[in-house]
Amino acid sequence: MRWLRLGLVAVPVSWLLAGVHASPLAVFLMASLAVVPLAAEMGEATEALAERTGPAVGGLTDRHG
Repeated sequence: MRWLRLGLVAVPVSWLLAGVHASPLAVFLMASLAVVPLAAEMGEATEALAERTGPAVGGLTDRHG
């Protein structure tokens, strides 16, 4: 859960950095920090959805398909 919070904080910080025309490397690094935990959370949500909906819908959404 702590990593998810990092992702949720890093998104607006990356937008702020881009808005003030910070170094492109700084914007990229902050956006990268946001993507990793949010992608992990999305994977877990997809797995939970697949468990609840069964094999037909789960096969369409599960990353392990």
